[in-house]
Amino acid sequence: MAFLYAVTSGEQPFEKIIRNIKSIAPYVELIQVREKKKTAHALNDLIDSILKQGISPAKLIVNDRVDIALVRGLRGVHLAYHSLSVKDVKKAFPHLYVGKSVHSLEEAKQSEQDGADYVVFGHLYETSSKKGKKPRGVQELAQIVEELSIPVIGIGGINISNIGEVKETNAAGIALMSGLFQTEAPGETARACWNLLNGSERCERV
Repeated sequence: MAFLYAVTSGEQPFEKIIRNIKSIAPYVELIQVREKKKTAHALNDLIDSILKQGISPAKLIVNDRVDIALVRGLRGVHLAYHSLSVKDVKKAFPHLYVGKSVHSLEEAKQSEQDGADYVVFGHLYETSSKKGKKPRGVQELAQIVEELSIPVIGIGGINISNIGEVKETNAAGIALMSGLFQTEAPGETARACWNLLNGSERCERV
């Protein structure tokens, strides 16, 4: 079964983020709270409000902030090139579920070797968040999926029209940012995407 991995855009007001996360929660396995412009205090308040909506902390991954993941008891943290190393985080906090953004097979292999629990590879298609940058495409994604033993998630410009192509790579899941959070009905979009990925209706659960 492939899964949906939602990533907040960092561009929406507090209340809308919470409302959108609540609407997509039944259809996504992981939600990365990626709010780079927020202070630690504001990010902590946001996550506290999300949890008060009944969203399980086991579904929440926070971008970059190991401290907040620990303080709020979240499932894990997602790291980038500028973050703490995967190796250091896993050594200090082996219980955290740690993901890493990668942009090549070599980076993916290194992340797996360092102890990452999953990697996110992209961007696969043209996307407004990566204007002017050439997409990497699904062929490289398929190669990474083939060579890694940990889950590989595709990201970047994925939408209902190309989910089938991504699915054929046997990736563990797909990550959606604007494809979810910039739609008029994120919950309905999430349900439609999950059904396309798995060929069946999703049983709603938070």
